[in-house]
Amino acid sequence: AFSLPGKPAACGGAVSTNCRAGRSSGAFRSLMARSRFNLVLRGDSPSSRRLYDGVAAGALSVLISDELWSVGLPFPCLVPWRKIAFTIAERPFLSSTGAAAVVGALDKLSPASLGRTQRLANRFRRDLIWNTNGSRVAENLLITAALRCLPAHVVRRAAARAAALAAAL
Repeated sequence: AFSLPGKPAACGGAVSTNCRAGRSSGAFRSLMARSRFNLVLRGDSPSSRRLYDGVAAGALSVLISDELWSVGLPFPCLVPWRKIAFTIAERPFLSSTGAAAVVGALDKLSPASLGRTQRLANRFRRDLIWNTNGSRVAENLLITAALRCLPAHVVRRAAARAAALAAAL
């Protein structure tokens, strides 16, 4: 059960969006752990912490933001977003009927397809979540900064050196 748009409803069912429980509450964490999907609605900006809440809990991200691809997804060169998340336009979520149709369509996705997406998403969790064992977020920040800020020849040389060092270890 869900409630979009409008007043928050009590948390329950398989969708966690717009519920009254705080993100740090045990009820919210329990709900997220049981959710198959995490609806990532845009906030004041195209991105939202909802994305990270869902990734941390292992729910599949359903990205609902027309601008998220251009400004809001971290590490676009390192994380295969189009393979680990579903993208929906904002327009259907302007009405509860449209939102219900989207959620209904998600329920019709094949278990095999959802399983493949879930396994791949789980492989990239360490690339997005700081407080998980083996997190690669700091490394990804440095790689992204290097790709954006350093001349290409410097990045290629550093990557070759890192590959040689990794092979030697």
